[in-house]
Amino acid sequence: MSIISKHYINSILINFVGILLILSLIIFGNQFFLVINRSFESGMFSSEIFSLMFLKLIRDMPLLVSLSLCLGIIYTINGFHKRSEVIIVNFGGLNEFDLVKKIISVIFIITFLIAVLAIIITPMSNKLIEDIKSNINSRPDYIFFKEGEFQNFQSGVTFFANDVENLENSDNQILNDIFIFSEVDDKLVFSQKGYKEIFDGDVFLRLNNGKIYENLSVAENNPAIINFEEYRISLFKKTDNLKNTVYKPQSKRIYELFLSNDLEDIAELFYRISIPILAVLASILSVYLSKHNPRNKRNFAFALAFISFIFYYYLILVVKIYVESSMVSPSFSLLPHIFFLLIILIINFLRNKFLLK
Repeated sequence: MSIISKHYINSILINFVGILLILSLIIFGNQFFLVINRSFESGMFSSEIFSLMFLKLIRDMPLLVSLSLCLGIIYTINGFHKRSEVIIVNFGGLNEFDLVKKIISVIFIITFLIAVLAIIITPMSNKLIEDIKSNINSRPDYIFFKEGEFQNFQSGVTFFANDVENLENSDNQILNDIFIFSEVDDKLVFSQKGYKEIFDGDVFLRLNNGKIYENLSVAENNPAIINFEEYRISLFKKTDNLKNTVYKPQSKRIYELFLSNDLEDIAELFYRISIPILAVLASILSVYLSKHNPRNKRNFAFALAFISFIFYYYLILVVKIYVESSMVSPSFSLLPHIFFLLIILIINFLRNKFLLK
């Protein structure tokens, strides 16, 4: 029996990893096009584009790992049915429930990984995603300079650079013959050369060899003139923006959710706990759904498993929404799991009853 267990577990793990890689590539490709399209509208830096794609993939990992485990189990057991290996196992006295007991160790190990992802890693990813989006939305539009064109911005700044050179593999720029007028500060700046620099999300403009004209609107028309060799302007500070960021429940740490009395936080807490339970029950259900007659060319196991998984997940989401809107008690978050547990018990009972006949 130990040889059979190892054979099942090794096959499930190999198929699980293969399916996970395929699903991850599909999701990453989808995120790539979504983020790239948004970057043209909102003006993202290249570092933010790749960070968002990676973080969104990490955010979706609990569901990807859960679905991959279910499909990996079905693919493995289906293969055993087609090769008639299950007949040998059944003659050895093993039914579906015995098979669940043999592979339960790998299910719980992967479920532990899913729990870590859902409870700890995913909220951290959501927090970083919110930070990046908050930076993008609050960043002034004058950070992106154009060549040979007067740019008028809502902040009252007018900018002109005779020549703009975009550095390769970077969002930094080299600027020549620069003119900057600030209506708010009543200041005019000329500079021969400048550099737009980005460091850890903060954006600076470093000017060399120029002059600053201050108090231009004074009645005596005698502005103060300051010569400089280097003048540094802070265009955007990420830290100043993050101080005012209000994070959603999806980005909060688990202990913050435990201590909160807010319904949205309570619903988010139950949602995070529900994902590992979903992985366990959906995997066990997959074992029962994977039974297949090799003489029958039609096999709906994959479709049934996928539909069941999606239906289970959306039940969890629907209950979460109802809890957030105070339409039902938080205890209703257990209903999707009780429902699917009953389905598994009914299927197991009917299978055993059929075999006894």
